[in-house]
Amino acid sequence: MSSWPASGSSSLSEKQINQWSKLLHFKNGSSTISSPEFFLSENGSFNAEAELIATLSAFTLPSSMAHCRYPARYIWVKDNFGSDLALSLQDCEDYQQWIQHSKTESVSLVYVTGYLGNPASFFGHLMMKFNRLGDNETDIELLDTGINFGANAHPDDNPVKYVLYGIFGGYTATYTTATYYLHTGNYAENEQRELWEYELSLTKQEVALIQAHLFELQNVDFSYYFLSDNCSTAFKDILNIVLEQPLDTGLQPWDMPIDIFHAIPDVQHQGQPLVKKVNQRQSKYSRIQNKYLALSDTEKQQALSIAEELSKLEPFMRSGDFSEYEKAKVLDVLTEYTELLLVINNEPENNYKEQKRKLLLARLQLGSFSVDWPKRKADPPHLAQLPINLGIGTGYSNHYGGYISLRGYGAYYDFLSIDTARLKDSALTVMDTELHITDDKLRLKTLDFLNVASLNTNDVALFENDRFAWQLNLSIEHSKCDEDECYRPYFKGYLGLATRRSNSLSAYSMIGGQADFAYLDDSTLQLPLGVFYNWPARWKTHLRVVPSLSLNGSGWDYTVYGDSRFHISNKADIRISIEKSYDELVGIYYNRYF
Repeated sequence: MSSWPASGSSSLSEKQINQWSKLLHFKNGSSTISSPEFFLSENGSFNAEAELIATLSAFTLPSSMAHCRYPARYIWVKDNFGSDLALSLQDCEDYQQWIQHSKTESVSLVYVTGYLGNPASFFGHLMMKFNRLGDNETDIELLDTGINFGANAHPDDNPVKYVLYGIFGGYTATYTTATYYLHTGNYAENEQRELWEYELSLTKQEVALIQAHLFELQNVDFSYYFLSDNCSTAFKDILNIVLEQPLDTGLQPWDMPIDIFHAIPDVQHQGQPLVKKVNQRQSKYSRIQNKYLALSDTEKQQALSIAEELSKLEPFMRSGDFSEYEKAKVLDVLTEYTELLLVINNEPENNYKEQKRKLLLARLQLGSFSVDWPKRKADPPHLAQLPINLGIGTGYSNHYGGYISLRGYGAYYDFLSIDTARLKDSALTVMDTELHITDDKLRLKTLDFLNVASLNTNDVALFENDRFAWQLNLSIEHSKCDEDECYRPYFKGYLGLATRRSNSLSAYSMIGGQADFAYLDDSTLQLPLGVFYNWPARWKTHLRVVPSLSLNGSGWDYTVYGDSRFHISNKADIRISIEKSYDELVGIYYNRYF
């Protein structure tokens, strides 16, 4: 099939038409670009053929320098029509500065793990990186070029406006360019998020086309929606320009960054895997954590003692109980710890700069050797649990007997999910639903529109446990009442403290309440208590007790929940659940993730 005999040229193949349409960001017959100045034709935003004709016409007028404004279009025309039209990109000063500055040899997609401090970052983030020619050292790679895509929100926009505009389309979005170290500073150092870089096996011509196209898209506005036209959509569209087959990220009507990283390891491109290699860039907290956990118990005790009282540094340095190498280990951990404190507590009155200076001077008293820290390997994002859950199970209720259960959520992970590429001891689920089928009817057990929680635990005793554990939940639940069926809408909010005693055991206690929107007098004050335990191998258990004091004067009551997960893979698990509330239930479920 072919069409478009543009300006007297031979007809184009369907493959050529598709790639041209992708350069214009066409979907469903029109472009997602909302800047009219991007198009040369009056009808270019909804007529790709008219835009091609206008582009070819502009290229025949060398004085217009249109090829300098649209280098990717020029590369495409030259490749597909076999003529340079007596033009050269060497004449394009701005474009040459762009490509010379980045000196791009290859392209990476970067996954940034989720951040529960900002609703727009709950589900993680995706960006692109231009890898400089010959830069194989980690520090030098920070000079690479980072390409971001995000909403043009005002810094003073409140969270409610941010969410509503993001969902219903109140914002535009743009691609922005910055040196990669600025992104690592923001994500890895300030927000303590992990960055995973997936270098792609693209040809030089494909890299050049992507680079030229992103030059074209500077200061170009796109429609933006949190769910369907976000950073994941944006870079999937860029990558699809050069892929033989579009990325298959599933049938769900939304785009999530993790979906792309589950998809690309299985993609073949030009006869080889699309992913060339995967590299992790740890947050500063993770680097400190890995080093701290590598210390002996006595070394940890010394590090903690000096962190609490810097005056103990000199006696430690004079001590004969530790070798120079052991002292260097403690000082290295304390120096990185102090650097992190400088980032997160940047007040003029603190003494962290002086503390860092003294630690560095102490380190200079030792030999010039470096510490050989053990490498702690983490699983990359494509091995994380897939974000959509569907499950089936069976159980027994004291109220209505045996039942078949259908359950699932639209995204993303709960407390029992595997910890790969996410914040540990946290939960974030959307539309978490459980239905019970009995002999006589179908019952809605619960529908959690949104459940988000973080215990904010850590493994490093150096850090004070001063961040609150918290949970927010909006749901409809099957409830006790005089009628046969009763469903009530609830909002639950809790704040408290949590601790991690080992890598296997975490515990929390919180205070908050449950607002009953149907009967406000039945709202309750609640004191949730819980514990998580990772058993050897594949088991994880969550026990939760929730004492409740009703505002209607009926006194105290309590509920008990117990859930255990047996891990099969990142695509499946088996769970056992018990509940003691107004009803008593027990169930077993098989869950599949997509």
